[in-house]
Amino acid sequence: MSDNLKSANSAKTGIIFSDARLDQKLTIDEVSDKTLINTKFIKAIESGDYTDFPSEGFARAYFIKYQNFLNIQRVLISREQELNLLKI
Repeated sequence: MSDNLKSANSAKTGIIFSDARLDQKLTIDEVSDKTLINTKFIKAIESGDYTDFPSEGFARAYFIKYQNFLNIQRVLISREQELNLLKI
């Protein structure tokens, strides 16, 4: 995957995920246990750095799974933003 996978936009989106998790008083380990997403990938989403993902498909799947788990409104993270942050 490309080394150029972290942008200001993806970092801002990562903050939305991190804030939502903290609002629900969940640790990264708790999220990992409940979603079966590796902590490495949760941290990658929250930091907006997608270089740890083996492929775009993995990044998309975990992004959406984590978004649904945290019940983050799709309005907050538009399809266009999602595509831009996962652009490989």
